[in-house]
Amino acid sequence: INDEFAKRQFPDDGNGNVYKCMRDGGPGADLVYRGDAPSGYTQNYFKKSNSAKYDWSDLYDLTYQLTESPDDTYLDDVQSRVHIELWLKYLALNELLGNTETTLANGSPDDYYLYAGEVDPRFYLIQHDLDSIFQRNGVDILRFWPLPSLARLISQPTMTLQYHRYLDEYME
Repeated sequence: INDEFAKRQFPDDGNGNVYKCMRDGGPGADLVYRGDAPSGYTQNYFKKSNSAKYDWSDLYDLTYQLTESPDDTYLDDVQSRVHIELWLKYLALNELLGNTETTLANGSPDDYYLYAGEVDPRFYLIQHDLDSIFQRNGVDILRFWPLPSLARLISQPTMTLQYHRYLDEYME
């Protein structure tokens, strides 16, 4: 997943930033705000497009909105940076597939991609792989809860309801 992928998948907005997000030591790609310098992110977030620009401001802003935005504007702030319905669908589908791969959906800040376009700067959450699906007994629909950035998002009453709607939709 790189600039060619972005141009193919987002033909009207394919010049944005692609990030490969991994747990290569450090805190992992947990979407926590670590300041406005690349050094806070380069160990776990790898630019796969526009790397010559060395502009990470979209990622700084995303992590800031997810973890530092004030409660009274939180949902509006996050919705300005996130395709929130698609993120909730990503979390719900990973749960129902029993995905045991390390990923945000099961509380591990590893193995996913992010894409933010130039025209639409909201981030898409992109699956890394699905080689570990259907391997669980029982279902825990909040395995991502240990990640403060996602716990805060899902704990918003309207997001909790929407997430459960997607779980119901996928189960049907």
